[in-house]
Amino acid sequence: MITSEEALERSSGRILLHYGEGYSVYDLQSLVRRLAALELLVEVYPGGTLERVEMYFFNNRIPKIFEFSESTEIVFLAESFAERYNLGKFEDEDQ
Repeated sequence: MITSEEALERSSGRILLHYGEGYSVYDLQSLVRRLAALELLVEVYPGGTLERVEMYFFNNRIPKIFEFSESTEIVFLAESFAERYNLGKFEDEDQ
């Protein structure tokens, strides 16, 4: 288990999902698979808000705490950020 402060620190160079007790393990596994398809490093840690998941992206905390039904929004945000900052599958090979 880690704190929100630790989650922020550990999110350097990666996406970090910080989930709370009661959050669906299957949903976490699905999220990790969908985020890994973006060719981004993803880590998952317990200790977050009860039945919710928080997303940290490259040392930034996304201010929304997501419920199970909002998990697709996490993937959408990650893809948007990856495309905007040329990360993962969007990285320019010329760089």
